[in-house]
Amino acid sequence: MHTTIQFYEYDDRIEIQNPGGLYGKVSPINFPNVSDYRNPFIAEAMKVLGYVNRFSRGVYRVQKELQENGYGEAIFDFSLHTAFRVVENVSKKYFEEGFGTDTQKTSRKHPENIQKTSRKIKQPNNK
Repeated sequence: MHTTIQFYEYDDRIEIQNPGGLYGKVSPINFPNVSDYRNPFIAEAMKVLGYVNRFSRGVYRVQKELQENGYGEAIFDFSLHTAFRVVENVSKKYFEEGFGTDTQKTSRKHPENIQKTSRKIKQPNNK
């Protein structure tokens, strides 16, 4: 896909939407216990180079870190079919310490869609 990962920042949460959805053997039922890779050669290279210590452990590690820091678990939404969304709520401690706004408010702090990608996309010349 030629779509970027999208990051949305709200007053009370951050949402990340990843194009492509789940891949191969992975389904909403067995996620995150099963892994499959669009490019297994790159996945293996990342492991050999030390960027990955064990396959299928990243989601568990992130969930543990979030809980230890008072944020609660991230929520994975697979209902989009062509993408999946991760929602991470802001810690209650963040609001208790006077940051952010009212927890009931869900308007966007930054309404623009902040897009990130790991590869450069060629832009057409604007003439």
